[in-house]
Amino acid sequence: MIPLGRSILVLLAVYLLAGTVLAAEAAGTWQWSQPGTDGRRVAVTLTLEVSAGNVLTGTYAEAGEFDHAIRDGRISNESITFSVRDTGLGAVRYTGRIDGNTINGVIEVADQPGREGKTLDWTARRTD
Repeated sequence: MIPLGRSILVLLAVYLLAGTVLAAEAAGTWQWSQPGTDGRRVAVTLTLEVSAGNVLTGTYAEAGEFDHAIRDGRISNESITFSVRDTGLGAVRYTGRIDGNTINGVIEVADQPGREGKTLDWTARRTD
């Protein structure tokens, strides 16, 4: 019979390794399309890296027109959050849940002078 203390350590190790595996699943290149400020669909490419402490870093590129570093990126289990600073919209916050090669989530655009904020759904697919 395994002593209780050792069982707890084994369970803790499995839990920590599972979190590391899920965090590693976020790393890579993801693509989707979303409405642009003019209402037309815009292709988006997101490249993510995961560093110590489950911090997400990477770049967000919209239709090849601009490339921004993501901000405030975090991953917890299969949930991710990050922001992109857009000069036309201010900070845009993305939240999502990773499920294999798909991320499903919500885009939150804050209120701006003369423009009401909005919330949009997004679904990204891994491309690498």
